[in-house]
Amino acid sequence: MKTMSYQLLVSSVRVAGKIPLRALSTTSPKCQQQEVVNLSQEQKDKYYPKIGNRDIVGSGHSIRPGYEDRSDYPFPALRWKPNTPDVTALREKEMGDWKNLTMEERKGLYRASFCQTFAEINAPTGEWKQVAAATLMIMWLTAAWVWWCEHFVFSKQLPESMTAEYKKKNIERMVKQGQEEMTGISSQYDFENKKWKGNKWW
Repeated sequence: MKTMSYQLLVSSVRVAGKIPLRALSTTSPKCQQQEVVNLSQEQKDKYYPKIGNRDIVGSGHSIRPGYEDRSDYPFPALRWKPNTPDVTALREKEMGDWKNLTMEERKGLYRASFCQTFAEINAPTGEWKQVAAATLMIMWLTAAWVWWCEHFVFSKQLPESMTAEYKKKNIERMVKQGQEEMTGISSQYDFENKKWKGNKWW
């Protein structure tokens, strides 16, 4: 029976075997660029018309060829920009020594593969302001609706259940039925003497 640690070890070895050496290297050795994901012709015919002239470089978070910026899974399946002549020229220059790349060219290579940096992904968006404004607006509309009902609906004719006579009859019915005999309304009534204990609590 395989133990949990053995299964984790096997899974780690499988994942490590799929990582390209280029991802583990901090230098830029002169090597041929390899396609990370090998697709069949049928898959290429299915996906490439939708994604345009962009490279599929991984499986992505959803295991589908799509782009999304995620700080918890920063490995999108597609490159951000299509393979324009400028980007292609930069990629060819990238295969050489990176010391020959200017800072602007390095930034251009990054922006060709990714839309946002981690700082841009995690930057505050100010969405809480929209949520707070929507919440306050809903509360204001609710208060306005209650005020309108009190002044233009209930002020003219109260529902029968809100009249004093109805409340009195309802209390008498509850006492006759013996509701809440321990701590509720019936506990305040003296059934032997047919009167309330002390002052009427309601």
